[in-house]
Amino acid sequence: MIVLLIAHRAEFRCFFNKMTFRKESFGYLSGDTCLIQTGSKDKLIRHILPGIKKLSKEFKDIQFLNLGFAAVLNRALPIGTIVEAGLCYQPDTGEEIQLPKSGLALHRVGCMTIREAGEAVHPPQKKYSVNIVDMELFFLAEEARSLSLPLTSIKVVSDYYEDRVPAGRLIESAPPLCHKLYESYMSYKEKGNDLV
Repeated sequence: MIVLLIAHRAEFRCFFNKMTFRKESFGYLSGDTCLIQTGSKDKLIRHILPGIKKLSKEFKDIQFLNLGFAAVLNRALPIGTIVEAGLCYQPDTGEEIQLPKSGLALHRVGCMTIREAGEAVHPPQKKYSVNIVDMELFFLAEEARSLSLPLTSIKVVSDYYEDRVPAGRLIESAPPLCHKLYESYMSYKEKGNDLV
């Protein structure tokens, strides 16, 4: 069972337009895929984790796949590039969580999870040559670790962090970026989900 963890409505809608789902209390099911819109950390803990715990009792092989947008630091990659997070870290605490490989031939990057858009960021030195910024991956990785379930994260570069792009502009450019995430999901699924 692949549990897709998607934070934002734009990416979520893309999957709804391409697949047929049935509503469950914890998310949406389509064959061997469960789609969950994670939203805030509070929503994740209160409403979603109990459903995931229930799923983990029903299915013995569950793999989390986080798909979403991320800003790249220092204009290190072009917009639209698909990357895989090799680790995520939380700048407030300095804690890092290593993430398993997806098995796809993607550039591995570090991902810094921030609480507020636009805050100053200082990635750890010499971890990865390229770093991206998002607002959910570290919290998802913490919860996946607490459940002893693997979490892989594939992101599409949506903007340059230094540009402080308004959310409205990101939503306007979302459809082609969301399509790239969907293609990544299909490649992941076709790969047989063999985490390397």
